[in-house]
Amino acid sequence: MDIIKKTLILGCSFAVGSYDESDNVIENSPGWYNFVDALKDDLVTVFACPGMGFLAYAQILTLIKPEAFDKIIIQGTQEPRPNVINEKSFEFTKRTNFINDKHNIDNFDIINLIHHGINNEHHVEKNLVFNVCTMTSLWAFNFIESVCKDHNLEGYYLSISDDKTNTLYKQEPRYLKMLTRDLYQKVNVEYPKHQTLEQNKQMGSIINDHFKRY
Repeated sequence: MDIIKKTLILGCSFAVGSYDESDNVIENSPGWYNFVDALKDDLVTVFACPGMGFLAYAQILTLIKPEAFDKIIIQGTQEPRPNVINEKSFEFTKRTNFINDKHNIDNFDIINLIHHGINNEHHVEKNLVFNVCTMTSLWAFNFIESVCKDHNLEGYYLSISDDKTNTLYKQEPRYLKMLTRDLYQKVNVEYPKHQTLEQNKQMGSIINDHFKRY
């Protein structure tokens, strides 16, 4: 009997699902991960963190048991992102298995943490503390990689961002396997909009091609 692998995906608003032409999320819709062949036989948990990034992903790894998973995919975008998880709110809703924030599509549990974030952008003058935020994001990315390595997770990284002025654009993973970057550009998403269902299918196809390298 084959052992079913468990996969964890950490992403931002691009991991919520599909969006309509007015850039409104379509409720209970599939995301790019639903079209990735390498995940079709896994039990997949997706934490979608709109407006958040590496810092929030690092938090999540301290609030769950990463060793419960076999595989992890980190979806990055423009960094730095100072917004974080409200840990008390996260812990409270975790007790109910995120029942009010989760929808299921086949073997995928998609958890939208939009109501569990703390928006720090209103309290930060970016021009004054941009370097500090960048250093924090770099630390968070390195922490994520160390957690994956310590727990021997099969790890992958992909980037939505096509912003080459982004300080972290050239960040190369040391442990995570690089899948692809510039997905924004490759599927012709018009900034600052998000991807449609068709563009999610295209993203899945691109990611499939990169998974074949491994």
